[in-house]
Amino acid sequence: MSRETRAHIGSLDDLTEALETAEKIEDLTVDDLTAAEVRKMDWSQLGKFVNATEVTLSDMNITELPSVLTELPKLKAIEIERTPKLDWGQAFEVLAGVKGLEELKLSVQKKLVIPETFSKLKALRTLNLFEPPFAELPGTLFTLPELTTLYIQFTDCKALPDELAKLENLTTFSLNSSKLASVPESIAQLQKLERLSLDANKLKALPDGICELASLKRLSLEANKITKLPADFGKLKALECLSLNRNGLKKIPAEILQLSGLKELSLGSNKLTEVPAEFALPALQEIALYYNKELDEASLPEAIKAIAKF
Repeated sequence: MSRETRAHIGSLDDLTEALETAEKIEDLTVDDLTAAEVRKMDWSQLGKFVNATEVTLSDMNITELPSVLTELPKLKAIEIERTPKLDWGQAFEVLAGVKGLEELKLSVQKKLVIPETFSKLKALRTLNLFEPPFAELPGTLFTLPELTTLYIQFTDCKALPDELAKLENLTTFSLNSSKLASVPESIAQLQKLERLSLDANKLKALPDGICELASLKRLSLEANKITKLPADFGKLKALECLSLNRNGLKKIPAEILQLSGLKELSLGSNKLTEVPAEFALPALQEIALYYNKELDEASLPEAIKAIAKF
């Protein structure tokens, strides 16, 4: 979006100025209002931004989500960040009234709860939760079967519930920088999943069910403790990109040689000492081998030298 279609409201004066070109605004941000400004703010004025498709509300002590958001006919994406006093029950009632809401991002919300009304967000396709206060993922997260993209980052979650399989249209799932120690076999039911990222967790092994993800194209497992892969890992014929950086690998898992469609392989920051002479993948275009201190670049097979990154 161009600067002319964006508006940043950080004071009541900013609101007055933004209203002069309200019909041109597509991306609207309201943030850093003082407590006094929050009280004086005429939130109904936001209803004049009739062409807004994205709204961000952040760093304010608002207690309620402005109901006027339901009157913005083109609104598709909402981000709410650092609003510690927000009533989440009321907020989700408002969100449910935004009929075209496709994307929702909730960031740094230490008192976040996902109420039953979450299931009313029928148009939602993308949900992004950054630093939610969850020790386990609430079941209400899995009540939107049309959700295609779910990003979750920085949680205390140690396991994924079987209810994840209810998100049968999920194509992208990311649970990074958490405490995940296991993945359920039921992940096999996510047959439309194309991108899976479980970086910076505590995984030591993968379930056999991950080998049944026939649509999976990208798999990132960086910064875990994985030293071996399931025996049927080669069944992932659609897999194009695999990242196993920072896992403490001492040798390249043999199962990788079964990935005939693999184009990019990342094995950086491990403990590899060699790449076997027989290591060859027909579609491989790039292999990252940086920060394997005992790996001698000169000893690499010629085919690997040509595509290796150090």
